[in-house]
Amino acid sequence: MVKNIFVNKRKKNKKGISILISYVLLITLAIALSATTYIFLKQYAEKPLPEEGCPEGTNIVIENYECDMNEKILSITIKNRGLHNVDGVFIKISTDNTEFLEDFAEISSECMSRPNCVRCEFDPCFPPDGEVSKEFDYSEYDQITKIVVIPYKLGETYATLCENAIASLNVEGCE
Repeated sequence: MVKNIFVNKRKKNKKGISILISYVLLITLAIALSATTYIFLKQYAEKPLPEEGCPEGTNIVIENYECDMNEKILSITIKNRGLHNVDGVFIKISTDNTEFLEDFAEISSECMSRPNCVRCEFDPCFPPDGEVSKEFDYSEYDQITKIVVIPYKLGETYATLCENAIASLNVEGCE
């Protein structure tokens, strides 16, 4: 009779061991999958895609502007005072004294068929010490209080904004 009790306890203990072994196998499988994923993705984290950003020393300035209030024409001169080529600029304006900026125009060497884009005569649009003067119609706006110029460089697939070289100017007389 005593022997029977020990045999029954051993059978019950074996059921507990099999559940424990299944948990160990599941945890081992999860660790193996995460290690495999880490090894596979590690190469992408170490060597990300090359950045096509704007290098240090990129500097665009608004040299001059004039507003013809009768014709509602804004003449603007933009100069590259930096060390690197700039492929184009986005021009944004504020029509009141708030910080809200509206897309106004673009000066680029590759306009394609984008609206409000004016082509440069040369490529890149703004070489170092290069200057571009263009005229834009602002008749659909009551006034212009601020001009912001955001330079960009063209990459193979997309344009990269030069956030470290944004030029901003408060405007008077464009009403």
